[in-house]
Amino acid sequence: MKGLILKILPLLMLAVSCSVKMDPYKGGTGVRANINGCKAVMYGEPTKKYAAYTIDPVYESYSFSTVRLPLTSNEIGKECQLEITVSTRSALIPGRPYRVGKGEGTAHLYLNDATQRILLSGEVTFLKEGPVNGVTEARFELSGKDVNHNVFEVRHGFLRLHTTKYEIQQ
Repeated sequence: MKGLILKILPLLMLAVSCSVKMDPYKGGTGVRANINGCKAVMYGEPTKKYAAYTIDPVYESYSFSTVRLPLTSNEIGKECQLEITVSTRSALIPGRPYRVGKGEGTAHLYLNDATQRILLSGEVTFLKEGPVNGVTEARFELSGKDVNHNVFEVRHGFLRLHTTKYEIQQ
């Protein structure tokens, strides 16, 4: 009986856990980037919406924002979270690079169970933006330093996320 339970337990754990590797280069939704040269891929629920596109006609503002996206890397054996926000005075334009960190948005990398927050700067370029088809695609190149001046390079970043659209009514 004990042997049967040990064989079934991993299957039960898998059934309860809905989180899967979400690599957008495999055709689905998710996030992938190289963090300090190590490949990091998002773990989450493929049908969940991790991003929002907000239109506010009163303040003439448009913004794209993600929740804290859980990333993990087998190569460095660490988990981290990435969060990106881009805000502008006009609709987001595919193909146009947006400056984050110093400009039109913010980006943060969270380490050590989210106790360490690193401000990132760089560029985010949208390929597809959410209000059109409910999915946002973007490429990003970001970097920053922690409090000890250790450099964190987030390179070759790509996200494809289901996106919720919010229009603020006047």
